[in-house]
Amino acid sequence: MGVVYRATDDSHAGRAVAVKFLWPRDPEAALRGYRAPTPQELQRFDRECEMHQRFGGQGVPTFVHADLSPPRPYIVTEYVDGDDLHAFLTRNRPTLSAAACVVVPLLEVLGRVHGAGVVHRDVKPANVLLARRDGILYLTDFGIALPTDPAATRYTNGRTPGTIGYMAPEIHRGERNPGPEADLYGVACIAFQMVTGRLVFEADHSDYDLARLHCEERPPLLSDDIPGLPSEVVDITDRMLAKSPADRPPLELALGIWRLLLPELGDPAPRPALDPDPTLPHRGPDATAALRAAVPPAGVRRPRVHRRPVGGPTRSALRNLCTQAELEVERGEPDKAVDELNTMLVRAEQCLPGAVREVQGARLIVARAQLLRGETAAVGRTCRDVARRLADAPAGTETGELLVRAQLGAVQVMAAEGSSVQAVADVWLELAEGLTSWPGPGPSRQTVELCRDVGVEVEELALDGGPGEVASGLPVAIRKLLARLPGPA
Repeated sequence: MGVVYRATDDSHAGRAVAVKFLWPRDPEAALRGYRAPTPQELQRFDRECEMHQRFGGQGVPTFVHADLSPPRPYIVTEYVDGDDLHAFLTRNRPTLSAAACVVVPLLEVLGRVHGAGVVHRDVKPANVLLARRDGILYLTDFGIALPTDPAATRYTNGRTPGTIGYMAPEIHRGERNPGPEADLYGVACIAFQMVTGRLVFEADHSDYDLARLHCEERPPLLSDDIPGLPSEVVDITDRMLAKSPADRPPLELALGIWRLLLPELGDPAPRPALDPDPTLPHRGPDATAALRAAVPPAGVRRPRVHRRPVGGPTRSALRNLCTQAELEVERGEPDKAVDELNTMLVRAEQCLPGAVREVQGARLIVARAQLLRGETAAVGRTCRDVARRLADAPAGTETGELLVRAQLGAVQVMAAEGSSVQAVADVWLELAEGLTSWPGPGPSRQTVELCRDVGVEVEELALDGGPGEVASGLPVAIRKLLARLPGPA
């Protein structure tokens, strides 16, 4: 709804702005150029103006001015010099990391919008802008955005507007009051398209066929098109595409998983080069400066934003769920408690910054469950990340033991992924040697048992190793060190 022009704002040193006119389509009035908007269209346009006032900045074009009086009401916002994501994808094939640089800020903007009680309802590539100068992402076109308050007035009649290929199944079925989960479905469609280069569903004949596919057919997995992708990303995208809103994951969980794929400061530019480049805010020479560019410029009054109330899991709740999840793992049957713990961890890391030991310990419980489920790649990423975060933990402390357990988990993954037996053994030998001289009362039974179990696996690998694959006497060295570990052998 409407048409957008680039213009110059003479009252502010000739800065570029975007002017959106409410110019409803009317083929019979093409000679006149426009027709008078209906009262309902004016009300929707007024709501779109309100949305820009509330959310402008931090990923939404900043509100500048508006005149909603007839015959041609308009809204003025900051101009984003760049491309929409649809145009971007016609010229670029982003890497998985570059795709994350779109998915993550898009989820962050939607999290802010949802926290203020609003559903966008039209998340699609054409409504996502990438700035050419710094790669910052902007979400636009709040023309059919909907307050989640059931008492709010709906300014759409008949079928809910939206774009067929990115609309959630519940909207296709006629749901007039979709929740935030509908936007999550749209993000998943975008993520799938960016990673695979194709739409989730494609139909040759009609919009009806395409809508039916979204409502009835199981979506393909990312790994069907691109083998070898991280299992967490494949799984979370699949869950975001669930037919039922209740089966889709919390936005925070999806955000936490996609964030793991972001590039880091100083990483090289993607090859081939991307234009615009969404990785710039994360890897550029001054990533924080690029992110600050999304904040409204000085002199512009920042609209009041209704943020999600602060809250999250307590240490006590985290400990209780860890106990339940650990019991499932000990039984060899990871189930609901493990899944709930994995979901809780996203909020726990945000809400419990001082609970490093508890949070990282919980992540290792989830990693053990993932190992039982055969999700080796996920275990490796978790263990390596925990080891990196606890790298300075001293021996003789509980946190130091978590570091050793994370490193032992990484050794298991090395062995499962076919790393050199000698390299695997060298790492285990160093860790086991450290436990034999652990200060204080010594390491816990759990840590020693894990070290012993991993050592037995490494010994078997060494015994099976061919000539020249392992050092002479390696099995004997492993066996002697196993006998020196504290506690009963």
